[in-house]
Amino acid sequence: MNRDMGALVRAVVKDMQWNRPVEKIAKRQDVSVEVVEQILQIYTTHPGITTDGILNRLPDWLMRDSDGS
Repeated sequence: MNRDMGALVRAVVKDMQWNRPVEKIAKRQDVSVEVVEQILQIYTTHPGITTDGILNRLPDWLMRDSDGS
């Protein structure tokens, strides 16, 4: 996978802050809805979490499959 996961997490969070729906975020970021949901679940349930904190909590299989396939 060529995608920088840190950049993906930051972009997903930014899209959420712009009140974009999960499906639209997934399409804009070219990842699966499941990846977006996992990132946002971690972000919303851990106030003040950093990008690295989100990356550390993402399951390994999700990191491999974040290309939307």
